[in-house]
Amino acid sequence: MKKVYHLGVATGLVLCLSAPIASADVTIDRATKYQSIEGFGFFGAADAWRNQATVLNTTWSQMVIDDLGITMWRNQYYPTATADAPQDTQWNVQKPVVQSLYAAANASKVPLKTLLGVWSPPADYKCVVATNGLPDWGTCYTPLIRPTDTTGGNILDPTMVNSFAGWLVAGLQMYKDIGVDVYGLSMQNEPMLWQGNSCFYGPEQYAQHLSEVGPIVKASFPSARLFGPENMLGMECDAGSSGTDFDPDSSYTAAIMNNSGALSAIDKFAVHGYVDGFTPMTTSNLAAYSTSYRAATASTNKSLWVTETSGYNHTWTGGPCTSNAISTCSGAFDLAQAIYAGLYYGHMTAWLYSQGSGGTTPADLNESDLMAGPDNPGKNYYVSKQYYRYIRPGAQMVDAKSSDANVLAVAFDNTQMGAFTIVAINTGTAATPLTLAGSNLPSSYKAIRTSASENAVDLGTVTAGSITLPPSSITTLVSGNYLESQVPSAGSSGCSYNANGGTSSSDSRAIFAFAGLVALALLRRRRNLQGRGVSGSRTRRMKRPSAPAR
Repeated sequence: MKKVYHLGVATGLVLCLSAPIASADVTIDRATKYQSIEGFGFFGAADAWRNQATVLNTTWSQMVIDDLGITMWRNQYYPTATADAPQDTQWNVQKPVVQSLYAAANASKVPLKTLLGVWSPPADYKCVVATNGLPDWGTCYTPLIRPTDTTGGNILDPTMVNSFAGWLVAGLQMYKDIGVDVYGLSMQNEPMLWQGNSCFYGPEQYAQHLSEVGPIVKASFPSARLFGPENMLGMECDAGSSGTDFDPDSSYTAAIMNNSGALSAIDKFAVHGYVDGFTPMTTSNLAAYSTSYRAATASTNKSLWVTETSGYNHTWTGGPCTSNAISTCSGAFDLAQAIYAGLYYGHMTAWLYSQGSGGTTPADLNESDLMAGPDNPGKNYYVSKQYYRYIRPGAQMVDAKSSDANVLAVAFDNTQMGAFTIVAINTGTAATPLTLAGSNLPSSYKAIRTSASENAVDLGTVTAGSITLPPSSITTLVSGNYLESQVPSAGSSGCSYNANGGTSSSDSRAIFAFAGLVALALLRRRRNLQGRGVSGSRTRRMKRPSAPAR
């Protein structure tokens, strides 16, 4: 650990040495690689879907693509509205929003990925559950009772599984018809939920229905990735003496792993970053939960996603919740550390916030969203931008170790785009010099910082030996290109992305050809140098009630 001494002049022209300032040494090994990022993003439109008049905003679409930097977008698949079962919105309202987002993404060559999730199947596919508890969670009440609407839980009628799977296929086709290949599909959001649009599944029922639905969906859309169970991470990992160990007996993930059909059907394990459906986890607990979850699922070789989190208000250090002043919410600085913990300890390949935007005025900002329309980005927006904008799809996390417990650091290498990114968080109360050690590290970086008084401020270019992290701040250091529109390709101005987030085969060949030419040129230059001797609004949710809604 280096010590930096500052020479000062005291009264009477007496020279003295101030107390030494210890640097944080972050050692980076670019040869040791971990997960590859698939995307960062959020749920929803420019406003909550129920506010249908303000959900479409092309300025907002461009802002979240080009400034915030989302590369993954989550949306709800609503049943058809009926008189008895009204819905917040319908496809005719959602479709222009999807098209606006993809127009902005395509203009900037951003490989936007869409995740589609179900909060409830159509009411005609559901039934009132027979008994609130084992072993009859998956059994319909006799005589059969259909719920009148899609709210209040209830369960999927086992005799309607094929119809439900057909409905899922129809949802994917709606997107396909406008040129969007849905990247991921979840058959149920939070399967323990009973409030609002919801459908309850016990762990074994969830796994069984997944094993039945999966093959039908994959027969029509083989490239759609099924993800789940989207239960709370704090509930999937609430075992052991610490209360943070993976639950091998009653978790949804364990049920999936114990059902060969379900395990074969699912492509990504996805959880929500809550303890109880609303309260986000502390950084230390999230680190423990994420580590346990990653270890428990490692043998499956499936990627891990956080597809929803919230509960962070737009103050820096937290305080009374905006939506409920009686409760206390974490702040934006906690969100910065939560994303770090998910990436560093959980090796998450996708991270999404609950709601991208809610409302249209500053007063509408709350802990469930990142912004209130394009004119009102909140503190959570800027914290998220520190990751979203500069860690792009395809970036691989590399090994990074900090000598200072107050300095959290994560590093990503994106060889596809030629970018190297470090995100460093100083949780301490003193400014701390940052020393970067390792082979083949850049000598300078573009620096971006958010703190209590700064919002993703561009600090310009900094040299590797002159970086200081202010107290209670998050700093992103990026070297190289982080804009897809600037990725060169042979014979064109950039890559051409399809809606599924990939490059076309012709563009891929061009990119590899270009990369080969660059590599050859660098090799020749290196040989020449050697010859000369020179050596990157959600409502509060609760656990299920003691009796089912009927």
